[in-house]
Amino acid sequence: MKKAHRAAGPPRSFLLLKSGALLSLGFLNACQIVCDDDRASECREEFIVEFDDELADGSYVFEVTTDEADVSCTLELPKGTTACTGDTGKGGLNPEIDAVSLVVPGTPTNIMVRITGESSGQSSDKNFSPEYEGQYPNGTECPPACLKAIDTLDAVAP
Repeated sequence: MKKAHRAAGPPRSFLLLKSGALLSLGFLNACQIVCDDDRASECREEFIVEFDDELADGSYVFEVTTDEADVSCTLELPKGTTACTGDTGKGGLNPEIDAVSLVVPGTPTNIMVRITGESSGQSSDKNFSPEYEGQYPNGTECPPACLKAIDTLDAVAP
């Protein structure tokens, strides 16, 4: 559903007097903005961890710890199957993981991510304190803002 929002600023109505007649030019808003609720519903607040290189085929273990949750996930590539266990916290932490990124839903303030290749034993970890920025699916004139942050983590061998 689309909703019309008037851009901020003074009302756009003027009264003109011409030949003794009062004329009203009601420019209620020459610049009306249409906000698409369908696009706003796509708004997701999230922290995205991009791997510096695409993960090779194999098995990986991810440990993700936030202020409220602590989960361990396995990822099998190329199948792309993921299984997570642990304390998902109040928000139900369930990260989305693929060969190029890990997406943590919500806006946690402190996050630790560790990736370990099951065969190689190589691991990479990093503590994050994301600085979220508002993104507007409909443009800045149409709320809500979706808070997102992106950072990187070194990839490891499987």
